[in-house]
Amino acid sequence: MVKAIWALPLAAAFCDPEEARASTTTSTTAEVLRVDGPPPKNRLAFHSITALRANPLGLLELLTLSYRSRIHKSEVPALLDNYAGLGFAAELTPAFARIGPLLEIQPLSVLRLWATYQVAAFFGTFDLFQSFPSPGSDYSDDRLDELGALEGPEANYQTTGTQVTFGANLQAKVGPMAVRSGFRLVRPDYDLRDGDQTFYDQFYDLLVLDEAWYFTNDADLLFVTDFGLAAGLRWTASRVFYDGWEAPTGSPMPDAAAFPTSTHRLGPFLAYNFDKGPPGVFFNNPTAILIVNWWLEHPYRTGQEVSQAVPYIVLGFAFNGDIWVEN
Repeated sequence: MVKAIWALPLAAAFCDPEEARASTTTSTTAEVLRVDGPPPKNRLAFHSITALRANPLGLLELLTLSYRSRIHKSEVPALLDNYAGLGFAAELTPAFARIGPLLEIQPLSVLRLWATYQVAAFFGTFDLFQSFPSPGSDYSDDRLDELGALEGPEANYQTTGTQVTFGANLQAKVGPMAVRSGFRLVRPDYDLRDGDQTFYDQFYDLLVLDEAWYFTNDADLLFVTDFGLAAGLRWTASRVFYDGWEAPTGSPMPDAAAFPTSTHRLGPFLAYNFDKGPPGVFFNNPTAILIVNWWLEHPYRTGQEVSQAVPYIVLGFAFNGDIWVEN
């Protein structure tokens, strides 16, 4: 069976590079910067994540570049790590690419808010892009493979569009225990095939309604060691909203409320930080990530097509750095 090898919800479905940095050091971001001093007044920072996943398969390079300016200078740990930033975020895969401006603000050491507006292009490779007429359509791996092998109107196809994403990251640490939450609210707008209203978003492994909202949240409970290892549990919950879907006139299809709308998975999360340098370092915080989760709720991965014993697996490598720093 040929699967798509691309999009991985690693930045949101496990963490973004800032969260990886915070979770794999011996203390929180605020505590680390309390020793080194406040963050630079201005900086041009970048973050990179490369990751491979299974169930479903995916390969992704996520890159962000942001000019960040410190909002205020403080020695209070809760206020220490603060900034406002403007840059761009890019998601690059063998099946699609998305790129666009990134706006972010971190008023507190424990809270980061951000938003992106990205232009996207699907290349028509790896059995994607696939769209469907209703939320009740079959978007299983086997069905995507079947459609990918076809020629004609039902085959996968190239398309373009835009996507708006709002995000919020929360994190806190007491002693060796850390908790984190990474939330994303997404609204796509793609050029779908005539008659279709939904499409399979492999990045989030969801069948979503075009021009409508859906969200995902990753909640982590971690034990952070003093030698760079963070270990714990991750719970990922996602939900789509079909309220705007309308069945064709005379269609026997049920109301949108009858369709499955949520997915959940739970399992171990491991991250190991090899080194952490001060601000201004170009290659900083190299971090290896392993996630092994099991699907608790999914239309096809809890025994319907794929055995529930088969885990969702992520292998990733993240790092960040500064191109320019002004203290």
